[in-house]
Amino acid sequence: MARYEFSEGSSNKFWEIVLSDTCFTTTFGRIGSSGQTSSKSFPTAAKAKLEHDKLVAEKVKKGYLLVGSACAPAVAPPSPAPAPPPPPPTPIAPVFEPPALVPAAAPHASGVILDWTPACAAAAEKQRKALAITPQPKGDAAALFAEVRQAFARNPKWSIDHGLVRASVYKEELTSIRRMLVTDAMPAKLEPNVAAGAYLLLQVSTNYHRRPGDSFRLPLETTMAFWAAHSGLPFALEAFLGTLGPMVTDSAHHADGVYAMWLTNTRKAALGTMFLHRPDRFLRALWLAASPEEQAAAREKAVALRAAGDLTQRSVLSSIFLDPDWIDADLRERVATGEQAYVNDMSLLNAGSLEALTAYFSTLGFEEAVLLAPYDGVRYLPRVTWTLLDRFREGGVPALAHWLARLFKDRTSSERWFILDGAHHLFDVLASVTNSPDVVEAAASILTNLGDEAIAKKSDPRPLAIETLLRSPGVALPVVQQAAKDRHTWAKNLLPQLERLTNTRAAGPTEEASPGELPEVLRTSATFKTPAFWKPEAFTVPQTHSGKAFPRSAIETLGALLAKGDADAIAHVKESGNPASLAAFAWDLFQSWLTHGAPAKEKWGFFALGLLGDDESARKLTPLIRAWPGESAHQRAVLGLDVLATIGSDVALMMLNGIVQKVKFKGLQERARDKMDEIAEKRGLTAEELADRLVPDLDLEDDGSKTLDFGPRSFRVGFDETLSPFVMDASGTRLKDLPKPNSKDDAALAGASVEAWKAMKKDARTLSALEILRLELAMSNERRWAAKDFEAFLVRHPLLVHLVRRLVWGTFDTDGKLTGTFRVAEDQTFADREDETFGLAADAIVGLPHRLVLSEADVSAWAKVLGDYDLAQPFQQLGRDVYVVGDADKKGAEFQRFVGREVETKKVIGLQSRGWRRGSAHDNGTVPYFYKPITRDLNAGIQIENGIYVGSMDYTDPTQTLGIVDFGPGEPDWGRVRSNAVPIATIPAVVLSEVIRDLESLGAAPTDAK
Repeated sequence: MARYEFSEGSSNKFWEIVLSDTCFTTTFGRIGSSGQTSSKSFPTAAKAKLEHDKLVAEKVKKGYLLVGSACAPAVAPPSPAPAPPPPPPTPIAPVFEPPALVPAAAPHASGVILDWTPACAAAAEKQRKALAITPQPKGDAAALFAEVRQAFARNPKWSIDHGLVRASVYKEELTSIRRMLVTDAMPAKLEPNVAAGAYLLLQVSTNYHRRPGDSFRLPLETTMAFWAAHSGLPFALEAFLGTLGPMVTDSAHHADGVYAMWLTNTRKAALGTMFLHRPDRFLRALWLAASPEEQAAAREKAVALRAAGDLTQRSVLSSIFLDPDWIDADLRERVATGEQAYVNDMSLLNAGSLEALTAYFSTLGFEEAVLLAPYDGVRYLPRVTWTLLDRFREGGVPALAHWLARLFKDRTSSERWFILDGAHHLFDVLASVTNSPDVVEAAASILTNLGDEAIAKKSDPRPLAIETLLRSPGVALPVVQQAAKDRHTWAKNLLPQLERLTNTRAAGPTEEASPGELPEVLRTSATFKTPAFWKPEAFTVPQTHSGKAFPRSAIETLGALLAKGDADAIAHVKESGNPASLAAFAWDLFQSWLTHGAPAKEKWGFFALGLLGDDESARKLTPLIRAWPGESAHQRAVLGLDVLATIGSDVALMMLNGIVQKVKFKGLQERARDKMDEIAEKRGLTAEELADRLVPDLDLEDDGSKTLDFGPRSFRVGFDETLSPFVMDASGTRLKDLPKPNSKDDAALAGASVEAWKAMKKDARTLSALEILRLELAMSNERRWAAKDFEAFLVRHPLLVHLVRRLVWGTFDTDGKLTGTFRVAEDQTFADREDETFGLAADAIVGLPHRLVLSEADVSAWAKVLGDYDLAQPFQQLGRDVYVVGDADKKGAEFQRFVGREVETKKVIGLQSRGWRRGSAHDNGTVPYFYKPITRDLNAGIQIENGIYVGSMDYTDPTQTLGIVDFGPGEPDWGRVRSNAVPIATIPAVVLSEVIRDLESLGAAPTDAK
């Protein structure tokens, strides 16, 4: 008879089947009831067996688990009549009574609180039932042997020849094994070593030849039952310990069946097999079914075996007999010696002492931590965790926390699936725990260990770790503070929330605004389905313009409006709210959304930053957007572009334009370019015209300077040729940096000036390279401005004027010919090369003249003027290298000057700093060309022979062989002149000179780089 049980939710059912010659009988129903019985007969025993196996396979597939078997013979041994089926075993209660359930535990002596809710108690009760062991009837020895033989006999010769012989073990027992398993002979006396060899051989055979739906444990359990029935339980114990010797088979479940892997004689392998096949449970069931005399004999044998065996063998016996003293002794020896011990869920349930168990977990190696939940998944994890908490309550928390931390230490990629699943379960269990330093340390360790690693959302334990820290803010604060000092990004992001939760950081004013001081949209309560990341108590409190705090009800309503995406209502909130406090609130909300796994279905937590964010929000968000594609979060980065566009300030659009100009990830750059084109189209502008209008003025005065007021003293800000800001004191002396405020300064004024200086330096750093390159490309690509736009967006711009003053400008006729040159003076008037006033006509066309179109007289005169005024140029204009292309090279649509030249790959990549872009990836993920936009409809392209692998530079050749250069709309074609290429003769001389200059800068690859 075999009994199977199924438990899921409120469904708890059993199903039993007894096979007898040409018929079988099934009994089924709810666990605890007698159930219903039905019988079915067949023409032959073979047909009955076939249908029997089919039904068993269907039940196993549905999730039924075998809980007891004393298998009826598959082929009855010779006898006058078939033996009647054995009576079903008498159901017994679980071996161990559960402790009394309590609704909630009082705080532990350590301050740890375990909220033992009814749900927790129910989970623990379910696992106790799963641990219940039913005694196994012994059955007839001959029938049991026939069952073993039948399971093996599908292909005995192959199994023997490719099993133990291949493993080079038990060679001397092969003859005995063949006789015992291949023939019908019943050995009069079993030898322990032969029995162990047969068990291992059967294990291999079963794993290799198991049919879908068969239980791979059934023949093995039948073997042990045969040992006990034929030679007694003491013999069964000795024979099984022999299987922990030279070879074991470590199996793991997969959707397509079971695979076997040969392992050497290591204790890890032995323990893996023990956990997978659970022979300790079956042997204990046999012990429970034995008579008192047999139990006494088995225990006496176990004492002798423990005295002679090693720690692994002793701990296996401990798990069979569940002797608390034995288990406790094994744990202490494991801690003292480091030798591996077999500690399973039943051992944890019955361990001798909390002290020994906690010490064991604190020294648990990764391999053993993994073994506590077997290789066939994490379904055994609940048995370990819930029984541990059920037995020790808060006292068991440190052990679980140690286990959680150890899962992530010295891990490998092959263990990743188990680690992540295991962490999810442990965090779920520990969700009822607060104020545990061990749990907090484990959560912080996991966040540090995983860092920014790309993990699928459903497997990512980091949001659960964040929840764990926020649940115990007082305990977590010092841990997170230290992690922030160690420069871990997750800690820096989480720290402000913890500081507010622990009142160590001011969350805002204490005086609340009255309903009349709030915008009308916040005066009525509104509720919404709050996600896990909505934690307003940890966010900056929004304020009114008068500095009063929004009441909690108004914040909840604000959350509902943000979740709904009601932009009109949010606009009313911004009108009456303090902008900085609203932006800080939105940033905290975004950070909480991010640390909780950035759920895409709740992306309003991100978009809130667009609706309420400010310039500082844009500054902090942009580095994240730039990094996300490299963390497998491209779509989140694209959403970030929308957020920057929604913020819409000059700084936000400057950041967006910066991504257009330079970012590592081509896909993100293209999306940013599309976003800028969309904004430009809405405003009726070209992308270049929009860029002119997006340069922030950094709150500078009209003359391009700014006063930083400290009260009794003040400082003036200036900019050099690279747009790097500097400060001067009242005497005009340039200082290394802005001085720190002292006791004589006005604290409020000085503090505001210091913050303004920090923001100015940060924005100037972003702008400098962007704007210098933009002006240099305007010269290279011969861009022109109308006089009124030149004055409005360049001359009158308080920041750009610092670059404009250092360059020579020119006027051009409608044919593009240079008609005059001038510079912008300090007072924003215009002067010629003789330093006389230059009159700029209202309809003039203005541009930056290239060295190629300047006469020698112009260059000489302007070099003297700029030198006299000590004006260093932001890029080479007057002293620029120029290249003239001869008529012979202008024939056709391709330029072959660089074909065959070998250059360093890193220098090719460096072309991006000169306005070039990587081409699209082609076969094998390589980029075969670079291109440089000249105008909206014209790009220059250069072919590279080896290509650059986009996945990793490790697979990219250190050198590249250059190919042809051509010009045309869009990107080049791969390996040939593009089909829509334009003749070289039609390309302006300045453009050709600049393309050649860029490519000449690559030089030639040194010999050692090839």
